[in-house]
Amino acid sequence: MNSEKKYTLNNRMTHSSAIRALLSDLGSKNGRVRQVAREKLVMIGRAAVPHLIGLLDHPNDILRWEGVKALGGIADPDSVPALIKALSDPNEQVRWLAAEGLIAVGPTVIGPVLEELLCDPKSLLIQRGVHRVLTGLSSGMKMKELYDLIGVLNHPRPELYAPSVAYRILRNVGRSRSRRNFCSEDRNSGRRAA
Repeated sequence: MNSEKKYTLNNRMTHSSAIRALLSDLGSKNGRVRQVAREKLVMIGRAAVPHLIGLLDHPNDILRWEGVKALGGIADPDSVPALIKALSDPNEQVRWLAAEGLIAVGPTVIGPVLEELLCDPKSLLIQRGVHRVLTGLSSGMKMKELYDLIGVLNHPRPELYAPSVAYRILRNVGRSRSRRNFCSEDRNSGRRAA
C-alpha cells in the first residue's frame, strides 16, 4: 500500500480485505504509514485481533512490534494467550509491549500470566514479563500475595519460590488445577488446556 491511500472507518472497514490492506501497511518502511495503519486497526478493534495475532509469529521484528502494539491498544481478552506468548519474543521491545498490552487488558490476565509462570518457572523472559505485568497491575490492588510474588521474582533464583507463591494466588482466586493441567498444551495450536 502506498502512503497516499486513505482509509475510511465505516462498517465496511471491518471486512478482511480492508484489514489485510492495513496489515500490509504495517510492513511499510515509512514509520508514519505504519502508525496510521496501527491506529486504524486499533479503532477497528475486535475484528482485527485474529489478524494481528497472526503477525506475532512473523520473522520481521517490526511486524511483530506493530502487531503487539496494536493488540495492546485494543486490549481484547481474546489476545491474552498471544500476548503471553509474546513475553518470550526474542525482541526486547516486543516483550515490553506484550506486558503493556496485558496490563491494558486488566486484572483478568493475572490467572493466565501466573499459569504461564507455573509452566515455565525457569524462563528468565517469563519471570521478567510476569514481574512487569504484576507490577503494572498491582497498584490499587489489595492482594498481599501479588506483592509477595513480585518480591520473589526479584530473588536471585525466583524459580525456587515463585511457583508455590503463584499457585497459592491461583488457588485463592479459584483457579486451582494441577500443574499438569495448566501446562498441557496442544503443540499444534499453542493453546493451553482449559
